[in-house]
Amino acid sequence: MVRTENKRITPNNALEPDKASGMFITSLDRWIERVTSFNLSDPVPEEVSTLFETAQGSAVYGFYFYPLLSLGGEHLHRALECAVSHRCGALGGPTKGYAKQLDWLRDRGILTCERHAKWRPLRDLRNEAAHPKFQPLYPPPMFVALLADITKEINALFETAPGDTSCDAPSVLT
Repeated sequence: MVRTENKRITPNNALEPDKASGMFITSLDRWIERVTSFNLSDPVPEEVSTLFETAQGSAVYGFYFYPLLSLGGEHLHRALECAVSHRCGALGGPTKGYAKQLDWLRDRGILTCERHAKWRPLRDLRNEAAHPKFQPLYPPPMFVALLADITKEINALFETAPGDTSCDAPSVLT
């Protein structure tokens, strides 16, 4: 995470690149192409897609006000949690308890053991975003990596049918 003083927005500088963004993003057009190159698949519910697209939009406007990039990252975690809730709900699983929902999806073969293990850091990042102690600032490469991971995980949730449940992975609760 990067720490920097926030840009003070005025009518004169609102559409000028934030100095912090300019250290990483050299072209708005290329940044928009990069951020919007990640897409959710058709089976993903509209409620999840809307959260996801809002995260992308926030990240794009991070070019003008750098903290919006981090808000986009936090919103990606909301989209991910919403996806988990929708997938559990569609299959008759638990409606509350993010970690319980992840374990339930693993137990039904929706999340492989390997993918289930990858969710713990995603869940931890979501918890940090939900209970901040300071304003985190994601550098653009970190946001893009998070965007790629979350896109992959959301798509996989809705493209995987229940299956093999032979998983010895520990709960994400531990």
